[in-house]
Amino acid sequence: MKTSITINQLLTFLFGVFASNTLKNWSKCMCQCLTNMELESVLKKYGKFIFKCILYIILLISFINLYLIDEILNYTKGSTTLSSRTEKVEFLEVPYMTLCFDPPFKPSMISKHGLPKHTKTFTDIYKALEGMDMEMYENFSYKYEKDFDIKLDILKFTNGSRLTEEIDFEIQKVVTFRNGLCHLIKYNVNLSVSNDKIRLHFSYKGHNSDTPESAKILLSSPRGWYGIIMDDWPLFDPAILTIPIEKQQALKWSTKVSQTDFQYMTGTEDFGQCLVEQIDRNSICKTKCYPFLFNFLPNHTLCNSNEHPCMFDMIVRRWKYRYECLHDKKTIQYKASIYPGWKSKTNGSEIFFWVYFDKSTKDIKEEVLVVTTGSLIGSVGGSLGLFLGFSFFTYFSGIIDKVWS
Repeated sequence: MKTSITINQLLTFLFGVFASNTLKNWSKCMCQCLTNMELESVLKKYGKFIFKCILYIILLISFINLYLIDEILNYTKGSTTLSSRTEKVEFLEVPYMTLCFDPPFKPSMISKHGLPKHTKTFTDIYKALEGMDMEMYENFSYKYEKDFDIKLDILKFTNGSRLTEEIDFEIQKVVTFRNGLCHLIKYNVNLSVSNDKIRLHFSYKGHNSDTPESAKILLSSPRGWYGIIMDDWPLFDPAILTIPIEKQQALKWSTKVSQTDFQYMTGTEDFGQCLVEQIDRNSICKTKCYPFLFNFLPNHTLCNSNEHPCMFDMIVRRWKYRYECLHDKKTIQYKASIYPGWKSKTNGSEIFFWVYFDKSTKDIKEEVLVVTTGSLIGSVGGSLGLFLGFSFFTYFSGIIDKVWS
């Protein structure tokens, strides 16, 4: 039977023998020394030095375990945290509003096509009808100017009087996975945080039997509404307010809003462009096209009925990269508290939705490194001074003294 010994094993064995013999010889020597010298004499001559060495080692180990390791790990990992500050403001940009409905689809269309009453998602309808285009999807949904109207104005309160200014706005259709066809209301308006309010007047004019139970209003920054498409909110919870819609009733609701700006070290500048680039890099489908669920993408080509299943499955079910695109480098979080107001009789169904800021400040949260190069040098140097009395001045002064002498 052959025994094979590797070089590493041989070296390990020889080193072990050498170390063992060396340790034995050193022990013998120390024992002889201690035998020949009185303990009291040793302590008198070397005790101060020995105790200083022990203290130095204890403090050095404490410094490494309690401080240095964590600092080095945070520095090498690039660990970050959010710093907070508050800034006083006179004006703030009014958040965009995205209007959706519950239920998202008209009961009459659900009944007409023999679909279950609980049909609420894009996939439910698409599978039941074995395909669907944008026109058919819109027929199932509530549409601006056909089923409802919107009016926006600013109310300015100055010197005890109220002035009303109508706001120009643009409506963008937003196809969503769970909230039906939503409508993004786009405008560019700044509010005085102390005097102004914005008012959304919603009036339903569709068929009475199709009157939705409630309206959902998302308050967001100009780039913060994309999460409504798939109900993806990777950074923070959105400000989504649910307001009941009652037949032959006009309802007033007031919403008090606060604003927090988030500034991250990394993130996307344009969600749509990011999504297009990710699709280009990761597509497993034969043809590059977009389901009409993503009708907001730049220069998009809509998928036909044959192309749709592959792209839809990749983007919606299997594709994790959309979460990266939803991570904006700069974004705004709105927190809202809603309060009911008056109610009155009317011919249709109306909502008067008031929005105003609750304070003349905004919070700013900025992502920063836990440990920077400068802070690492400063904090490690300070801690070395605390634990071991180290300073560059003392260190280099000692060298100069040695050289000079």
